[in-house]
Amino acid sequence: MNKHTLPLLLTILLLPAQVVQADCLDCWVNPKTGKLEPFGEENQARQRASQSRNPIVYGSTTCTLTMGLLRKLKQDKVAYQFRNIDEAATNREFWQILNQAGIKGSVDLPVVYLRGRVLVRPSVQQIQSIQSSR
Repeated sequence: MNKHTLPLLLTILLLPAQVVQADCLDCWVNPKTGKLEPFGEENQARQRASQSRNPIVYGSTTCTLTMGLLRKLKQDKVAYQFRNIDEAATNREFWQILNQAGIKGSVDLPVVYLRGRVLVRPSVQQIQSIQSSR
């Protein structure tokens, strides 16, 4: 056993029972919280996003409901970020956010992440209400 094997074995043994190895490819278990967290820039981007007042709209360019929400947000001059879940990195980020919110299984699009909250198929009014709250 070399010096790198023992920490790896300890990490695997200390992982929560519900964690699947495939979930951990780009993650680590934060010892303070015991939760899986992504490495590096993706985690920093999520932290910045949770503090942002602008919603992040997760959806697909082929989804009429997603495109409809984006159109309404633009008409109402609501600043937003769009993330296409058809891209692999964005899809991983999308599912990590859903898992952290306790949402499992299939989910309808669009999904909006705003100030640490996950909204499934929200209206523009719901988004604006959360944006304006302190």
